[in-house]
Amino acid sequence: GAAGKEVGYSSPGTSLDWVYDKLKTPYAFAVEIYGPQEEEESLSARWQEKLKSGGESLLERGEHLGHELFLDLFQRRTSDFVSTLASSKALLRESCFSMFNPDTKETFDATLRNWAGVYLDMANLIVADMRKWAASAAAAN
Repeated sequence: GAAGKEVGYSSPGTSLDWVYDKLKTPYAFAVEIYGPQEEEESLSARWQEKLKSGGESLLERGEHLGHELFLDLFQRRTSDFVSTLASSKALLRESCFSMFNPDTKETFDATLRNWAGVYLDMANLIVADMRKWAASAAAAN
């Protein structure tokens, strides 16, 4: 479905597809909200480099994160949304928890504050978008 197009691999029947098909919502999100802090700066720098080297235009044209330009990001860092054989083998059982979850109270609290803010920002953007569409529809009538 649509979620599979976004991440670059088949994922039919995801909850995002169900929300879109059954509830007819124009907004459905999947978000990876945690990664180890020690990787944050490096991942951000690699992401910015990908965007500068053509990734931004690829995404604007509708390409997905499974595109070959982005693959090495996910071979070095496991993702719930983009899976590669190399990253799957590299993830040791013992490191799985800390790869996807804050492992201290301080990190948990900081992650919670950050993503609560992001969630509210997304909600405000959705409301603004809905108002824009409602105004356009009203003007058309």
